[in-house]
Amino acid sequence: MAMVYCRECGKKISDTAEACPYCGAKQKNTPAGVKRLNWTTTLIVSIFVGWLGVDRFMMGQTGLGILKLLTAGGFGLWWLVDIILIATKKIGGVEWE
Repeated sequence: MAMVYCRECGKKISDTAEACPYCGAKQKNTPAGVKRLNWTTTLIVSIFVGWLGVDRFMMGQTGLGILKLLTAGGFGLWWLVDIILIATKKIGGVEWE
């Protein structure tokens, strides 16, 4: 049995659960380890403060966020690539709302 995260409370639940047993929220199954984010918010954050790695921290990629912060967005190049990846919804580990 695979595990997923509840859309509302974030607790791990069965991937076959129609509703969370903890909070009762109806589920659209999201695989464990995949973060659900609002696409518009993430894109705006990436454009304005992505060079600080804030977008990577939002996506749960702390190590990459720190690296991006220390290199000022890979001297601008990494920042630009991330904006393109987020705009086209091609970045991994994220399910967009």
